[in-house]
Amino acid sequence: MEEQRSGTFDEELAALAADLRRLRIERGNPSYRDLVTRAVRSGAGIQLSPATQSDAFNGRRLVRVDTLMGLVRILHAYDEYGEERTVPAHNAPELADWRRRWRALAELQSVGTARARTAAVTAQEVPEPRKAPDAPETPTAPAPPAAPARPPAEQPAGPAPYTFAFRLAGHDQAVRDVAFSPDGRYLASADRTTVRLWETATGERAGLPRAGTAPVAFTADGLLLTVDATVRSVVHRFDPAESSAASPLAGPGPRVRAMACDAEGAELATLDAEGAVHLWDLLSGHLHFTPGEGRFTTARFTHDGRLLAVDTGARVWDLSEERPVGETLHEPESAVAVTALSPGGGVLALGRRDGTIALREGRRERLLAGHAQALTALAFSPDGTLLAGAAADGTVRFWDTATGRPVGSPLGDHGADVNAVAFSADGRMFATASGDRTVLLYTRAFTGGDTPLAARALAVALRMRRAVQLPPVTAGRPLVRTAFSPDGWSIAATTGDLSVRLWDPVSRSPRWPRLAEPSVLPWGLAFSPDGALLATASGDRSVCLHDAASGAVLREIRTRHSGALKRLAFSPDGQLLATGSTDTTARLWDPHTGKAVGQALRGHGNEVVGICFSPDGRLLATSGADGGVRLWDPRTQQQLRAPFDGHRGTVWAVSFAPDGRVLATAGADATVRLWDPVRGVQLGAPLSGHASAVHELAFSPDGQLLASAGEDGVALLWDPVTGERVGSALTGHEGAVGGLAFSPDGSLLATAGRDGTLRRWIIATV
Repeated sequence: MEEQRSGTFDEELAALAADLRRLRIERGNPSYRDLVTRAVRSGAGIQLSPATQSDAFNGRRLVRVDTLMGLVRILHAYDEYGEERTVPAHNAPELADWRRRWRALAELQSVGTARARTAAVTAQEVPEPRKAPDAPETPTAPAPPAAPARPPAEQPAGPAPYTFAFRLAGHDQAVRDVAFSPDGRYLASADRTTVRLWETATGERAGLPRAGTAPVAFTADGLLLTVDATVRSVVHRFDPAESSAASPLAGPGPRVRAMACDAEGAELATLDAEGAVHLWDLLSGHLHFTPGEGRFTTARFTHDGRLLAVDTGARVWDLSEERPVGETLHEPESAVAVTALSPGGGVLALGRRDGTIALREGRRERLLAGHAQALTALAFSPDGTLLAGAAADGTVRFWDTATGRPVGSPLGDHGADVNAVAFSADGRMFATASGDRTVLLYTRAFTGGDTPLAARALAVALRMRRAVQLPPVTAGRPLVRTAFSPDGWSIAATTGDLSVRLWDPVSRSPRWPRLAEPSVLPWGLAFSPDGALLATASGDRSVCLHDAASGAVLREIRTRHSGALKRLAFSPDGQLLATGSTDTTARLWDPHTGKAVGQALRGHGNEVVGICFSPDGRLLATSGADGGVRLWDPRTQQQLRAPFDGHRGTVWAVSFAPDGRVLATAGADATVRLWDPVRGVQLGAPLSGHASAVHELAFSPDGQLLASAGEDGVALLWDPVTGERVGSALTGHEGAVGGLAFSPDGSLLATAGRDGTLRRWIIATV
């Protein structure tokens, strides 16, 4: 690591993340799952959630110092080959520079925030009292500042920063609270007796309602927290995808009226009706302690892991150290209706009963006006740049926290008072809960100036994780396989009339004339990694290598297969071509000379219908009609371990994730299965969603999505880490889908169907 650094906070955070990624690679590149497991088994009390690791490795935020040190210690618990070794002590020499860099980053973050806030102070600030030149230094208790006159409501310009998406109806009484899951997939809402879950992508209910009451919250790893509807000091923990609950957290005090989780998923703070804060260890379920003796109105964890709370006198406390933060600013308890702290903890918002909001940073105060009635809810956006305020008049208004100016027009879609508001973790969604028994879900408005309405609609759809279909390519013949060229210049498809077609994936115009000589079997199609060659399977059991630019046949490989060719695959370096056949074997070829490489790969008891190389080229996976999946060493042509058995019936497709750590298989049993190719074990439960056989699989280039398609005519998208469905089914084909491919940049997904259409879908990033 570099010793001298002098960049901005963002630059230094990016550099730290890059060094973390480099260290991970140097230690065998363990997966997030490996690191979580290693941390648990270390016995060192280190907790590393996948979400936290992702934030650290990608530089999304500055994680807590103990989290960073824990992550570095676990990475050092591997050698350069990925073999486990002893976890270094917390004061090991190799950790010193990482700790120093964290402190420097924390200081940069603090200074940057202070400068930004200072530069944005407006004339509505309350100035600090001036001291006479000869005034004594003896400290005196500060007098309460005179209440500033209510400022005139500044008229907002432009549309609201969020646009309406869904009205979620199902509660039979006033909705009291809402909360988003960390990944934004779910929205939880609660009334006095019932908690409901909603799919944010569709606005549909997710499962059955649960008994419970407000408040609701999610942990960093996605567990739903609800309060018992009968014993309101008890907190229940649920997996949103399951009905069973973990052991409850039974609080010592009266009912819970607010909850907050830390960013690491390790701790939960609950605020009871008497104003006491209780801190829980979420891993053990034990109560840590009840900090402070004051009465508090708000509690939250900051980005750097501190637990802050606001007492009834509007004073902020650091409960981690049990000390007040900053100056005492007197505020009549009767004047304040709701309070909120910014994510960094430096800004306090006080929602008053007269409809104004006091925005305080240190001793500076700005008054925000606009509401006609008392404030009922406040929330800061995840980046702290927006403040949302809801009032008894049923409206929600937004302010720029740096300038104090209103942002866009207010939201006024509810028919009663708004009880709660919430931003999603990425700031792309916003939700409101109301006494009219509904929840409204909004998405971030597209602020593109003169951007056409169509572009704005597309942006909103993608933010909602909905694939958008483009006009199809009509071939006039059934289509079987499809593939993008590595440069995205063309898309190819085989047809049921023994030909291959190429199109421009943007304009849909043909790249070159239909090729039918020699006859092209529909099951084999592959571009070479450099994009120069297109390989097709011929009816005479040979492989034709075409010039991808012109379609001309450059070379034919006369294979030694005794049956028809079913699959083709190039190795990542383009030096090998693999073929699978109905003769139960797979073979390897040199595509430059046409010569066989080694011996036939024998072991399947029926035809070989799936074949692919791992991204590093060290493994070859084959699947067959015998229901088995086999791994081979392409250099020795030796089978590496016993077959992966799990599917019932033919395994039609195999595909490696881009990092090579997961092998996906698709079968006639209508399931997709994920495997660890090194250990040979299945990862999680089968992915179920198709109505019949699954014919094809494809990972997105970044590995964040897995697509599947099959006999039922639909394509489904999956999160390969969680095994959960992503978005709605991609429908439109009037028959089976046999071909599936992502564009090289991951923005398009192509599906080829027996109905003679090639459909293109714009895919939202995850």
